[in-house]
Amino acid sequence: MKIIKTPRLIIKSLRVDDISKIYIEWLNDEEVNKYLETRFQMQNYQSCLDFVNRIHKDEREELFGIFTNNNNNKHIGNFKLGAINKFHHTAEISFFIGSKSFWGAGYATEVVSHVVQYGFENLGLEKITAGCYESNKGSKKVLIKAGFEVEGFRKGQVAFGSQREGVYNLGIVKK
Repeated sequence: MKIIKTPRLIIKSLRVDDISKIYIEWLNDEEVNKYLETRFQMQNYQSCLDFVNRIHKDEREELFGIFTNNNNNKHIGNFKLGAINKFHHTAEISFFIGSKSFWGAGYATEVVSHVVQYGFENLGLEKITAGCYESNKGSKKVLIKAGFEVEGFRKGQVAFGSQREGVYNLGIVKK
């Protein structure tokens, strides 16, 4: 099991045991999943189990649960480092904080910064990328605070409600 510790969090390999009723509720909450691709279908225990098992079988992907670093060890979100390319030393990241009481307190920035460092130092990555919807100002802010730069913008890239929305492409290169 991989574990990354930050001042306030423990980021560790997500296990099947971590699939809880609350976790499934996050994935089905329209406010939480607003920018997640999982929003297109209702999630249940089986769909989450299939996802976690699929990721664990794929050596190009790492799935982490984000937990509070205190006595209650509360699961507050997930982080995926995926499409790891060992030839080009690149990967893409995605993340969400599912527990709304932890929104806006810097947890996502803390997670992104530490997982990027882990990727550079432990996985030999030299570049990490991420994408975010143009209206997802929170994720864009998190990524920029963590050292990412906007590298491009794909106009009208995704269906979002009854319209099309652009997606920012962001990246960080190991120094």
